[in-house]
Amino acid sequence: MPKLITLPSPFRLVIHPIVDYVLKVEKDNPNRTVAVVIASMVEHHWYHYFLHNQRGQMLTALLLLSGDDRINIINVPWHLKA
Repeated sequence: MPKLITLPSPFRLVIHPIVDYVLKVEKDNPNRTVAVVIASMVEHHWYHYFLHNQRGQMLTALLLLSGDDRINIINVPWHLKA
């Protein structure tokens, strides 16, 4: 059964604690697939993308480079209000 895990992170440093946790879960469960749901912000205008930090893309890239094929990444669009 899926569980929602909340990780504490000081000073908005969110990427490395998440990557470390996902890799730990992957190592602790060698016979299971790990799914990571990442919200991607969808802006009203294309030029608003430059105003927001692209943490979701960075997290996706680090998980793809650090993990193996048992880590599944699910990108969910999150539409911001105009």
